[in-house]
Amino acid sequence: MNSDPYPRRPRGPQAGSALAGVLATSLMTAGLFMAGRALAESTVPSPTRIVEFVIALLVFVLLNGLFVASETAIEVLRPSHTKFLESGDSEGQAAVADMLQRKASFVAACSLGSMTMRAWIVALTVLPAVGLSEWLKTVWPAFAGMGQGEAIFLAMLILAIPVVAVNVVLGELVPRSY
Repeated sequence: MNSDPYPRRPRGPQAGSALAGVLATSLMTAGLFMAGRALAESTVPSPTRIVEFVIALLVFVLLNGLFVASETAIEVLRPSHTKFLESGDSEGQAAVADMLQRKASFVAACSLGSMTMRAWIVALTVLPAVGLSEWLKTVWPAFAGMGQGEAIFLAMLILAIPVVAVNVVLGELVPRSY
């Protein structure tokens, strides 16, 4: 039994949104690659590089939060929530009706966006680990006796633990609770 009052109709791919997604992903990839390369090449992190790193991470965490909040909002949207729109003919009514008809597509797009942001957060956390490990070898005696692989692994942990904590709170829990 189908309880959805809106009949489903097949739709073709929308070229404009796909092109915008590809373009946005390409720009983010280029920016992330350049930022990560600059961070990985520098052995002594400058305050400017650290600020750039933190800003880039916060941008990706906030974008992740936007995708998570959108996904949650679409998932909880039911036809009964939109009854107030039935009284008038507006563009908003058509947009909400279209969203209800293609709910699975919107949720999938938001999930894909959220997963992509998480992948970029991980990449941005891993890229500067080489430079950080070299710098830590000069300022922290415990790092000086380690091999290159061990130092990079510990540097990744030092970077990843606070980043994951911030992402879980700001990018996942807060958007789902409002």
